[in-house]
Amino acid sequence: MSDYEDFEVQPDELIVLQSLENELGTRIYKASVQRIEADTKNNLFSLDASNHINALRMVSAVSMEESLGHIPHGICSLKYLEKLYIIGQNISDIPKSISNLSKLIVINLWSNPVEYIPHFLIEMENLKAFFLSGFNSVLPYINLLPYLKSVKFDRKLEIGKLWRVIENQD
Repeated sequence: MSDYEDFEVQPDELIVLQSLENELGTRIYKASVQRIEADTKNNLFSLDASNHINALRMVSAVSMEESLGHIPHGICSLKYLEKLYIIGQNISDIPKSISNLSKLIVINLWSNPVEYIPHFLIEMENLKAFFLSGFNSVLPYINLLPYLKSVKFDRKLEIGKLWRVIENQD
C-alpha cells in the first residue's frame, strides 16, 4: 500500500510495515515519536537515527468486526521498537513473542479487552509502562501484584479499569 523507500526504512522492517498495512487495510504514516504518543486517530510509525522503527501506533478500527483481534506476529520482529500503542483493536491475549522486544519501554493496549497479564512482561528489563483499559475486573491482574512496585488506578476511569506502571528496576 505504501512506499517507504523515501524514508529509508530498513528492508526487514519495510516488509513488516507493508504486512501490517495489509492486515489493517489502511496506511501507516511516518511521524515523530511525540506525535505517536499524542495522536489518537492515525496509524503511525517513527524511525530512530539508524532508520529502525522505534515507535508504532495502530488505532481503533471502524467496527469490532474490522479490528485486528490479535497482536500481529510481525510486530514482534521489530527489535528496535521502544513504544507500542495498539488502541481499540479487540485484543484479548498478549503473545509471549512480545518478550522478544527487548528495547520496549511502553506498551499501551488501551481499549482492548485483555483478559490476563502474563508473567513474562515482568521479566522485560526495559519495560517501564503498561497501560490497559476496557476490562471489567482487576481480578485477572491480582497474579502480578506481588511483582509490582507501583499499582495506580486512574480516577477518571471506573474502578475496574486499571492503570499500572512498572518502575525501573535499576
